[in-house]
This record gives sequence, structure tokens and C-alpha cells, in this order.
Amino acid sequence: MSDLGALLTGGFSTTTNMKTNLLAVLTVLVAIAGGAQSERYVTIIAGPGSGATATTNQVSVAETETAQVVDFITVPNGSQKFVVVKDGVTFDKPGQVGPPPTPSFVKGPAQIILTAGYGQRAMLTLRLLPDSYDVNKTVILPPGTNQVFVSLETSTNLVNWTTATNGVYGSPDYARFFRVKMTAQQ
Repeated sequence: MSDLGALLTGGFSTTTNMKTNLLAVLTVLVAIAGGAQSERYVTIIAGPGSGATATTNQVSVAETETAQVVDFITVPNGSQKFVVVKDGVTFDKPGQVGPPPTPSFVKGPAQIILTAGYGQRAMLTLRLLPDSYDVNKTVILPPGTNQVFVSLETSTNLVNWTTATNGVYGSPDYARFFRVKMTAQQ
């Protein structure tokens, strides 16, 4: 069994090199994290419905994503549309025959719902783009904002966060993550 296989199945032996195992885990984590940061395409289909029933399908756009409409395919004389629900407001885009629509963008969180009337069908392709953040991004508290408590937090697993203090950090044994947290004061 390979070191990675042993690591993933818990089959450590006394001869297993721990540095190799750590490197294998970090490689897997970097690959997973890198994949989560890339753009992706999603295609949803609605229809054909039966009787007087319309069919729907939907995509949720996360708060950390932006959706771009790439293509919206409908059939002539149909009752297809897609709906964008953002901040409690609904926007309808009825289907049309002809060239692809002008690209539309919506910043998450949002819902995009595709609907096809009875006996109809439609297809919508979206490009979901992750938000990118500058590592050296500045947090700005504009004038006139209510008071907030600002704290620096640290984690070694991105799940459990603790308050950090000014100081020197570093360890050859594990990675350490930092974030700035702002909490509104009552």
C-alpha cells in the first residue's frame, strides 16, 4: 500500500515516514482548495412538463460567487423564462428565439430559477465565478458607521477560530490561517 493509501485508510506503520504523509495530506488539501477556487459551468434543464404543469429547476449562487448567463435555449412559441431572485426582488427574463442573450451577471447570494410551461423545454447555462480576494486586502470602516469591535482570529483548520494577539507566529508543524472579524456593538 502506498504512503498516501496508508494515510487515507489509517494504515500507518512504524516505518511510514511522517514527513511523506504530511506532504501527501498537504498536496491533497491544496488540490481540493485550488479546485474550490476555480470557475465552473452549470447547465440546468426544465421540461417538458405534462398536462398543465410547468417544470422548474434552479441554481443557488453562493455569497462568494458571481453568476454569468452564458446561454439560454428555448423553443419557438414557448412559455419559458428564467427568474433571478436577489435581495428579495424578482427579475424575469422571458425566453426568445435568436442569438444568445447579452451576458447578464448577478452577485450572490441569489437564486436563478428556470421555468418551462407545459409541454415546453428550456436550457440555461451559467458560468459561476468565485470572488477573488487580495491577500493584503484592507478592511475599511467608513465614516458614520456604528461602532464595531475588531478582532484578529487564528485557526489551524479553518473550522475552529480563536482570538489572536499581536506577536510572532510560526511553526514547522502546521499551517496557520488569520482573519479579521468585525462585530457590531449594540
